[in-house]
Amino acid sequence: MTTPKRTASPKTKEKPRVRRPASPASPEGDPKERLLAALEETLGIALFACRRAEIEYDDYRAWLRDDPEFARRVDLIDEIALDFVEGKALDEIKNGNARLIQFYLQTKGKARGYDPTASSAPRQTVAFLSPEEMEY
Repeated sequence: MTTPKRTASPKTKEKPRVRRPASPASPEGDPKERLLAALEETLGIALFACRRAEIEYDDYRAWLRDDPEFARRVDLIDEIALDFVEGKALDEIKNGNARLIQFYLQTKGKARGYDPTASSAPRQTVAFLSPEEMEY
């Protein structure tokens, strides 16, 4: 077994860091773990994560199909990404972004009447009267 190499930072007086060889349990050694780490970095965008982790996209799809634990962890990353983006949208709403305010009300405020597809009043047909009909 080789001894780990020590590297010291030349600009600071920090203690030297020990660089250990990749093990199968670390993200560097396990391709699925590398891909999961890359998915976190890319907010769940699989194609970019595959490129970053140097994993074939077809392998990703096979793991997703055949490995329930891997699929569960990918779903969790997707939920985390959605929470992140939702937080950014709420920040923009706090800043007064009218378009996002409207979108939020249309999606989250339907129960309070903000549904653009539903109308609370029944549609009425408007009839135009002639001048003779308007006289009593």
